[in-house]
Amino acid sequence: MSPQPSSPAPLVGNSDARSVHGLSAGSDVAFLGGAGPGPGPSAVLELVRPAGVQADLGGPVAGAMSRLAELASASDDVPLVVVAADLSTSVPALLDLLDKPGVATGVAVVLPGSVDRGLDHLPMVRVGPDGKLLESVGVFGHAVTRPNRVLPGVLRVAPEHRGAAAAAWREATVVARNEADPFAEERYAF
Repeated sequence: MSPQPSSPAPLVGNSDARSVHGLSAGSDVAFLGGAGPGPGPSAVLELVRPAGVQADLGGPVAGAMSRLAELASASDDVPLVVVAADLSTSVPALLDLLDKPGVATGVAVVLPGSVDRGLDHLPMVRVGPDGKLLESVGVFGHAVTRPNRVLPGVLRVAPEHRGAAAAAWREATVVARNEADPFAEERYAF
C-alpha cells in the first residue's frame, strides 16, 4: 500500500491577508548605489510590476540627492520606491511596506536579529511603542539611544508626499558634501 500524501501545511491568516493587492504597482523606482537591481531589489520590482520610471543613482551625495529630487518631482501619480541597489531580501519581507492597505509613506525597519550579515553597516533606529513612529535614526555623528530596529534600505513615498520629499532632497543637496560617496560600502541582507 502506498503512503498517504501528507496534508499541506496550514496557512496563516485569511485569504485577504495573504493576497498581493498591487498597491505599489506602477511605482517609480530609484536604486541607490547605481549598480541596478540585485536579488533584493528584484523582489521590489516583483511588487511594483509593472514598474514605472527606473533610475540608478550612485556617486557623490549631492548628485544622487539632486537626481532623486528630480525623480520625485516628476510625478505625483504613482508611489516612488527608493531601494539600496545591493539589498538582499524577499517579497514577503517587503509586503508590509509596499503592499499593505493603508500604508502611505514609510520605511522598512527590521529587528537586528533578522539580519543575517552586515548588521554593523546598517543604520540603527528606535521605533516607538506604537510600532510605527521612528523616534531616532542613526546617522554619521548621531548614535541612537536604545536602538531596537535597523534600516535595511527601502523607502516608499506616497504619490501625495513626493513633492515634499523632493523639496527635502533638494535641501539635502545644498548641505551634502559633494565628494562624499555613501554607496562606496556594500549594504547587506535582512
